[in-house]
Amino acid sequence: MHRSLLLICGIILAGPTLARPVCAAGTFSFTFENDIAFGTDREYSNGGLFTYTADVGQAPGFLRRFAIEDLGAEAFQLRYGVGQRMYTPINKTATEPLFDERPYVGLLFGQIDLNFEKGTTVHRLSALLGVFGPAALAGRTQNFFHRLANTERVEGWANQIRNEPALNLNYDVTRPVRLAGETALDLDAEPFIGLAFGNVSTGVRAGFVLRFGPYLDGQPTAVSVRSRLEPPRLFRPSDSLRWHVHAGFVGEAEAYSSTVDGNLFRSSQSAPDKTLQWESRAGVMASIGRYWLGLSTTIQSRQHQLQDKATHKLGEVRLGISLF
Repeated sequence: MHRSLLLICGIILAGPTLARPVCAAGTFSFTFENDIAFGTDREYSNGGLFTYTADVGQAPGFLRRFAIEDLGAEAFQLRYGVGQRMYTPINKTATEPLFDERPYVGLLFGQIDLNFEKGTTVHRLSALLGVFGPAALAGRTQNFFHRLANTERVEGWANQIRNEPALNLNYDVTRPVRLAGETALDLDAEPFIGLAFGNVSTGVRAGFVLRFGPYLDGQPTAVSVRSRLEPPRLFRPSDSLRWHVHAGFVGEAEAYSSTVDGNLFRSSQSAPDKTLQWESRAGVMASIGRYWLGLSTTIQSRQHQLQDKATHKLGEVRLGISLF
């Protein structure tokens, strides 16, 4: 298996292009985001995402050509994901629609991300396709776990927004900067900007992530279910113990989001949104050999004008394993 992978990488590197695709093993990861760690169950209540980062030999030929010939990529990785998000109001025992709170919203989606390097910059193109509404199965998922935890049933999912396709295109770019250290113990910054267009989110964002630890280059990426505070990064597995602590901040001007504004093509419940938002995150990540684990806390600003508190907090867990 290792010989086959090296052969594939060698063939590509010896080809007529100058691109140097990342010859890394395929990697599975799972991210779980929930506000239960802070004793709440509302707003952005829960999110889960399974991803698979393909090694270069598994990327479809047309995507390799697109990355190398059209985008001029010098290195790239492809990531596939399947996830679910759920948003709920504060009052989850009411069976009637709540017009003084945010709507119930479920989102079930698949996505594909192309991360690529050009010179000193790293870019990500991302496409998301999914469904809002009852077809997203968010109500069933939430009540299934509530039964397992022996907690109260959420009664208002019958009032969620209607079924509607979800489509979003995103672009992010960062230029990492080493602030201190050489390789033994580093401090780096990843300022980034991003654009989003679609009915999941339409807007612009800008932020930064600071990381501190040994040998930061190629460490596992902190994959986010929502991707707001995740600069583009390429992952290179290592047999040695790696770790880092990180902190970041992002500001966003959001013109539209179905998670607050409701259905785009049909009438539904909605909440008056706040155009300007921010989000901060701090956490730690460690990896050894094929395995990595990350823990972090996220604080979100008020996302709509009916929200009762100025901030909302989430706890996040990330697990990953490389295939070989």
